[in-house]
Amino acid sequence: MLFRSGVTYLSVLEKGIPNDAYYPITSNDKAICLKLKKDNQRYLKFLEGKADTGFQQTLKFEEKQQVHMFSTDYHQLEDINQDDVEAVKQVKTKFVQLRNEPSWFKDWTACNLWTAAFFFHYTPENEKSASTSEHLISFLSNPSAAYAPIVGKANSLSIEHNFFHWALEFPDVFEQGGFDVMLGNPPWESVQLEEKQYFENKIPEISRLKGNERKEAIKKLKGTELYAEFINDKHAIESQVSFIRGSLRFEKTASSKINTYQCFTELLYQLINERGRGGIIIPLGIVTEESTNELFIDAISKNRLHSIVGFENEEFLFKNVANVVKFCLLTFFGN
Repeated sequence: MLFRSGVTYLSVLEKGIPNDAYYPITSNDKAICLKLKKDNQRYLKFLEGKADTGFQQTLKFEEKQQVHMFSTDYHQLEDINQDDVEAVKQVKTKFVQLRNEPSWFKDWTACNLWTAAFFFHYTPENEKSASTSEHLISFLSNPSAAYAPIVGKANSLSIEHNFFHWALEFPDVFEQGGFDVMLGNPPWESVQLEEKQYFENKIPEISRLKGNERKEAIKKLKGTELYAEFINDKHAIESQVSFIRGSLRFEKTASSKINTYQCFTELLYQLINERGRGGIIIPLGIVTEESTNELFIDAISKNRLHSIVGFENEEFLFKNVANVVKFCLLTFFGN
């Protein structure tokens, strides 16, 4: 995975899972997706107070209280003077203990239930293990009463796809409103599976075919281990695109063809605190392309744009990139 999906702020949990999580991508059963989407939509309306649908359970998730509790534990790690091997071992032991705390594990699982909905294989065989907003809120209200297959599948998908939940990984940072400094040179990759490139080293003959001919050749692989691997990889990539577009985490940059540099830029823009600064090396398209102009306009209107320094790769500073490609050094002020 080029980009690690997951929950940024824990407050999204009490709002439920976005309906776009149930979009029928590759290998998903359309009828099951539609059914789950309708069920989820009913519960979201209930959470928003827009409909009396017979549901009973709601909750108020105290994000600040949760983050403060985890932050206090993390400060204990920072207080350990790591001048010798024993001290380093002590930090490792303490870290493992923190990750096994029931409260941390509960929130980690809840974040996985939320994120896993975008990565789930919606098939008749798996339907009963799918998470919805009702399952998520029910788990947060009473974890011991949760349906074990749903929880187990969500945590399994978290490990498989390497979910990353920022507020749980950096509670001390989130307690102070974000990072003081963020610097990055993120990957600039289109988030999509290119069939030509995928089969280049697997079956070169398929890679050399064009358009429909290539698709027909791929279909003939059905029943083979390679085809199953291809479908699984395609589902994973499309799930990530679905997450980026539907999770509402990237509302200012996810309007068109997804590229990882757009996501990393908006992430940096979100996560620096009001006194913070953020700097990133990315293609100049971040300020010239229509798909990202909402972020650029927002930065200008809120006086958060610190500087833009544009340049071309004439000196081949980036050796594997053509010298006609334009880049920029983009820096932001905090919120």
